[in-house]
Amino acid sequence: MKTDEVIVKDVAGLHARPASLLVKSAKKFDADVFLEYDNKKANAKSIMALMKLGVKGGGKVTIWADGADEDVAVSEIVKSISSNFK
Repeated sequence: MKTDEVIVKDVAGLHARPASLLVKSAKKFDADVFLEYDNKKANAKSIMALMKLGVKGGGKVTIWADGADEDVAVSEIVKSISSNFK
């Protein structure tokens, strides 16, 4: 299992557009990918689960993955969030 933490830079938090981009990215990997925020965990391959987290701008999220490509999955998702999905 691989984990990392990142701060959400978008002042609006993890709203619909970035959540959909995150799901698209997570679905590329065979590993199970999850985000944790405020003691709540969500499957990163589910837009509804991510939206329910209610991640606010400036919030710290933990990304973790478990599977064959876990290192690449966590690295790419952290990079996406860090760059504000650009």
